[in-house]
Amino acid sequence: MQSCEISSDSTDDPLSSGLRRHRQPRIVVIGAGLAGLTATKTLLESGFTNVTVLEASDRIGGRVQSIQHDKAILELGATWIHGANGNPVYHLAEDSGLLEHTTDEERSVGRISLYAKNGVAHYQTNNGKRIPKDLVEEFSDLYNEVYELTQEFFQNGKPVGAESQNSVGIFTRDVVRRKIMLDPDDSENTKKLKLSMLQQYLKVESCESSSPSMDEVSLSEFGEWTEIPGAHHVIPGGFMQVVELLAQDIPARMIRRGKPVRRIHWNYSYSEEISQGNPNIPKPRRILRSSWGSNPYIRGSYSFTRVGSSGGDVERLATPLPYAKSTKAPPLQVLFAGEATHRKYYSTTHGALLSGQREASRLIQMYQDLYNAETTKPNM
Repeated sequence: MQSCEISSDSTDDPLSSGLRRHRQPRIVVIGAGLAGLTATKTLLESGFTNVTVLEASDRIGGRVQSIQHDKAILELGATWIHGANGNPVYHLAEDSGLLEHTTDEERSVGRISLYAKNGVAHYQTNNGKRIPKDLVEEFSDLYNEVYELTQEFFQNGKPVGAESQNSVGIFTRDVVRRKIMLDPDDSENTKKLKLSMLQQYLKVESCESSSPSMDEVSLSEFGEWTEIPGAHHVIPGGFMQVVELLAQDIPARMIRRGKPVRRIHWNYSYSEEISQGNPNIPKPRRILRSSWGSNPYIRGSYSFTRVGSSGGDVERLATPLPYAKSTKAPPLQVLFAGEATHRKYYSTTHGALLSGQREASRLIQMYQDLYNAETTKPNM
């Protein structure tokens, strides 16, 4: 988001309908994802009218992309509403009737498993033999117990031992392996099965953390991500319906698609430049896959805190330019939003939405302060 030069074309006041000032700030929002659309919507609701949204691709939504396939909706991007109580995305969807037809299978009351159905995971060995349910549940209890331990380092200020290399994956693997190998009640075959399940669980965890490997996720910072209470939901009609709700009150002329921004000039202007599997499983007739990592305007799915990084890095990423203490230039020329800029809710759609509101509020407050300063000047 960029706050640009003052325009004298409008007589509308961005702060109050009762104030008829002659200058409107010109604001450019770069990206029409959840953060950008929310920021734009918030600015418009506060009376700003000289707003332009530049979207590099030919569609809005960013990392939300719902595809209609026959009678099914497939999500190539955001899928879950994580938590309900106080989650703005949940309340937007619920108030708009998007969750009315959510089934039990589309709702989870706990942590999500990519391989779960009705809360029970089903596992098979590489030769197709199903692993007994009680063994799966026993291992799941052990894994979740160790998962809770990974949260304590940040939440309780627990020191991280050097042997873990500050890595969630290394710590989890070492602790779970040790507990498995020291269990006197398990046979050698059972221990081997559980160790194999450990690798699979860490793969699932890396999918949920959007990391290539849990070995790359910072153990000391892992507990800072904050979970909103309540069930997880999917939207039967597609997550794009949330995007459409955010965009419906934004005039179409304000959103310019196919406009990649490769450079931002700080002189109050912007520049547009253009292993072997189960042989009994039939081969798919068609494959539809996401490619966020190779998308030149996305370059990844969602963020995580890497080993060597911290929540402070997230806050620095969200700091507007120019930095207030380093220059006498006008403040808030370039602002940053998106899920990766939210310290507590990174990697989520509600983090993206809230970050958009946050940056819009910065601008609204700045212009309110400027107006108040001008109206309280003594007459000379």
